[in-house]
Amino acid sequence: PHRAKALVVPDKAERVYQFHRNTVQAFNNIIAAIGLDRPEHLEPHHLRRRINFLEVKSYEDLFAWLEPGELLAGTDRPDWRRIWNNADPDHFRYHPPAGKAGSSKSPVLSG
Repeated sequence: PHRAKALVVPDKAERVYQFHRNTVQAFNNIIAAIGLDRPEHLEPHHLRRRINFLEVKSYEDLFAWLEPGELLAGTDRPDWRRIWNNADPDHFRYHPPAGKAGSSKSPVLSG
């Protein structure tokens, strides 16, 4: 209740608008700095992740990428097939196979 009383909706709306506008502008500046014309041209090899103090790798090298439609066609990659078969189309959550409940293993794949 105390925080709700302090909320001034018109002021907050303007601050959220400015934050979003500045975020989009910064993103577009990064896209231009990479040398791309449009955000949809962004690909995994454009993105980098620091592994440690001395090592940086591209996302292309870090993750196993699927071809468009590969899951629908039936991939032969066991890890992706397992995740796909255990996905729930009605919820954004992963359902581990029977007997694996409570597993803390992440379904995210890395190279």
